[in-house]
Amino acid sequence: MKIAHINKFYPPTVGGIEYHVRMLTQELSKMSHIENIDILVANEKRQRVVEIINAKTKIIRLPSWLTAYSTPIAPAFITEISKIQADMFHFHFPYPFGDFAWLLSGDKRPYCITYHSDILRQKVLEKFYRPLMYRFFDKASAIITTSPHLIDSSPVLQKYHKKVYVVALGIDPQPFTSLSASMKAMEIKSRFSDKPVVLFVGRLVYYKGVDVLVKAFKNIDAHLLLIGKGPLEMDLKQTAAELNITDKIHFVSNVSDEMMPAYFNASDIFVLPSVANTEAYGLVQLAAHASGKPVISTNLPTGVPFVNQHGVTGLIVPPGE
Repeated sequence: MKIAHINKFYPPTVGGIEYHVRMLTQELSKMSHIENIDILVANEKRQRVVEIINAKTKIIRLPSWLTAYSTPIAPAFITEISKIQADMFHFHFPYPFGDFAWLLSGDKRPYCITYHSDILRQKVLEKFYRPLMYRFFDKASAIITTSPHLIDSSPVLQKYHKKVYVVALGIDPQPFTSLSASMKAMEIKSRFSDKPVVLFVGRLVYYKGVDVLVKAFKNIDAHLLLIGKGPLEMDLKQTAAELNITDKIHFVSNVSDEMMPAYFNASDIFVLPSVANTEAYGLVQLAAHASGKPVISTNLPTGVPFVNQHGVTGLIVPPGE
């Protein structure tokens, strides 16, 4: 069987969906009945790049001409789809331009959709995109979502509930339980040995609620490690300076995949302070679980409290608390 995945981006671009697609394709490539896997994504540059990952897996990064409403516009998707030799296409929603490109291509091969989250912030886009979206969903063979919570809260999934299947996301726990991660964690921990270590990993964007976390640290005697980049980085640094807590807030960038498990192991608590339903699952919570660390997350009507169970694997608090 030949499979093609279509998504906005692929690692090293940081993102939960991107990491999920990578892990999914890595595991699929180990199966004997899978002949090959093509991953069709946008490139953050105006150039077409093809990467051969292994004997079965190929990444095709198509030139992105602009980004509108957080959506990379890569016109080559429309023609590239027909060139791919695949028996089944797997789309990762939301990526409106990918859906649009599929419909314009006129391709009739079967496809499924993993519905990661609703379109929330781009209400103007969603209004005009809705008819096309429903046409795209009507023709899908199946729709996968990551938690029962999302079915209950999403009007789109409720409309298609007869062909929606819940398949929870997962990670490989081995890197987080390895001796290597433990040894590297000791070195990190030695730099912050005077106080407990609180960890956040993710993009520094509005829906992650990192501003709430930074402000909370005015009254917390601990170190906060923020791993990630994003448009709010300078604002967060300014907030830390205004609150006179720069000695407790540490911005850590360019952490490799190999070093990430060490930071989870070095932490005492992991916090996911998201404030909007755009946070549909919180895959990083699983990394904390694999490292044996408790999680503090927020009570969103999405998969976040499905992953972190209150009083069992951590604590759940109101968004913005």
